[in-house]
Amino acid sequence: MNQSDPRFLTFVEQLRARTLNAQSESDSRSSPEADEAAFTMVFLESLQDLGQVADFDAVPLDVKVGRLLLKASAWSLSPHGDVLGIFAAIHSGSPEPQRVPPVALRTAAERALRVVRLALEGAHERLPPATVARDMFSRIHDASATLSRVHLTLLVDGVFHGELDLPPQVQGLELQKEVWDLQRLYRASAAGLPYEPISIDLVGRLGEPLRCVRAPHQPSGEYESFLAVIPGELLYRLYHEFGPRLLELNVRSFLQARGKVNSGIRRTLRERPARFMAYNNGLSATVESLELTHHPDGGLAISQVTGLQVVNGGQTVASIHRARDTDGVDLSEVFVQAKITKLDVARTPELVKGISEYSNTQNRVNTADLSANDSFQIRMEQLAGSVWTPGQKTKWFYERARGAYTVARSRAGTKASIRAFDELHPRSQRLDKVGVAKYVNAWGLKPHVVGMGGQKNFIDFRKAVGGFRPDEAYFRDVVAKALLYKAAEKAARQHKLPAYRANAVAYTIALLSHRAAGRLDLSAVWQRQSPSAATVRTINDWLPVVHETLIASAGDRNVTEWCKKPECWTQIRMLSLTWAAGLEGELGETSREPTVGKNKGGLTPADREAIARVMLVSQDEWIHLARWAHTSGEVKPWLTGLAASLAGYAAADWADVPSKKTGPARLQVALGSRADRSTPESTGR
Repeated sequence: MNQSDPRFLTFVEQLRARTLNAQSESDSRSSPEADEAAFTMVFLESLQDLGQVADFDAVPLDVKVGRLLLKASAWSLSPHGDVLGIFAAIHSGSPEPQRVPPVALRTAAERALRVVRLALEGAHERLPPATVARDMFSRIHDASATLSRVHLTLLVDGVFHGELDLPPQVQGLELQKEVWDLQRLYRASAAGLPYEPISIDLVGRLGEPLRCVRAPHQPSGEYESFLAVIPGELLYRLYHEFGPRLLELNVRSFLQARGKVNSGIRRTLRERPARFMAYNNGLSATVESLELTHHPDGGLAISQVTGLQVVNGGQTVASIHRARDTDGVDLSEVFVQAKITKLDVARTPELVKGISEYSNTQNRVNTADLSANDSFQIRMEQLAGSVWTPGQKTKWFYERARGAYTVARSRAGTKASIRAFDELHPRSQRLDKVGVAKYVNAWGLKPHVVGMGGQKNFIDFRKAVGGFRPDEAYFRDVVAKALLYKAAEKAARQHKLPAYRANAVAYTIALLSHRAAGRLDLSAVWQRQSPSAATVRTINDWLPVVHETLIASAGDRNVTEWCKKPECWTQIRMLSLTWAAGLEGELGETSREPTVGKNKGGLTPADREAIARVMLVSQDEWIHLARWAHTSGEVKPWLTGLAASLAGYAAADWADVPSKKTGPARLQVALGSRADRSTPESTGR
């Protein structure tokens, strides 16, 4: 690629602008360290948009141990705990893309690999407690028994040509390396696809082209189909090399489905590998292009494919890889039948959706499981396109598909059109589905689920929304929750919390929601397009207290892992914190005036909060709580009866509103701490 290509230079300029914006939002003075941290976040978020990385922990680590320098920018651990990802940035900050010499990459790689070596050796015991570095080292060390690979990714702020020569192993683990420079990131982004196309030289990998049978020609020209039998060893090598990138369009790779099918595949591979093809349903794969040739023994064959994606059969591929890596299965007798469909790129999303929905016969895939066909996501995208912010000047942009914002912006074409796009859709008003899941679940009193990471939290959120059809009011509330969450993120940066910022943000927002008990007016947040000053002050006041409590309540436990536990949320919601001046007056009287009980008037703010919180609990939850109270023997009978009465009020949609004397506050005092310990999390509101 020509480095003077104006499109490439425009892309670099935009990346620089995003980095500067991220750095300024961090509320820290510009420094080489702060600039590199901002560059790392922007680069990794771009790779997330392209489907190259999943969840990651940004840990700017730059320390000296003895005479050795250790440096890493981020890290990750695969869901099965078998692959450790380590990221290292090479950042120059130059306004023009400069060529980066191999020695700079090698130095960065060696410093990052020292982190891996020391972590695996147990160096966390020599690090200060309750720090991100200690948590990182500790979690890597704890995973050492299941690790089989280390995947090193270098993020290059410039252009690199050449090879990175590194040893094949680190601490006895296979070492894979990958270099992302500005040119590669540009090529992947400019393709307009949610993944970087994978090209496979089948002749080079198999020693001969892959035999195939061509299906009858389709007059429409939308696709061509071929049938082939793929050696299990080839599938193993492809998944080993490309991992989830091979399954980017496969719904199961995202949902991480587990079930009898997976165990059946694994058992067949271990016990009857020669029967695998007879027992298994095979794969459905798509390609953007392929090269046909003739096999030396006669017949049609495929010599190369580009844009390979396993659309159905991801479980099969992943299970084959796991059987070889974990169980040591010999794959020489394993073969898998495959339908390979060459698609018109312009029709890829539509056709892939149909293939995913109709061709799978292993586990039933519900329509709601298909991201491209998710009615909730489609409706949110439609609402974003039609709902103006107050003042009718801008709109929020909703990314139903990864990278949609970048693609839409690039398609604007001219600089004037891009400028108009930016004015209508400011980058600060971009919503993506994983982010929305985080905002909604934190406000929905699930900060421990948010702490599990983007993908797991999204799965939880997706199950919760199910077939729900959002309306304009819901969309506006989501934006309000996003604004509250972003305000907490800004507060975390201002407080310069040394560690666990993301956890402190999620828990602070959950605590705000818990204490407000439905009385914080989200519509007012939408109208202002920002939280009120009193709300921001409250968030700022509470955040460091929440942060300190997260660390203190963890005790000797890993803080990051502790933040994923419901018990952690129990600890945080027991905090007794006061509103900042002015916020109590802003909170709506969501709890209507009491209609039952002896004392119906003279409500204090604490009374209203207690009544409002009681009215947030559903009928089913009150019934469950009443049953627990009855069987546990830990509470008085009249409180059990009160819980049953409140279940009746909830069933009638609170047509009758309890007074403070009816028992909301007293019930909370009597049952609150016991319920947190003895009943499911859903009752602990």
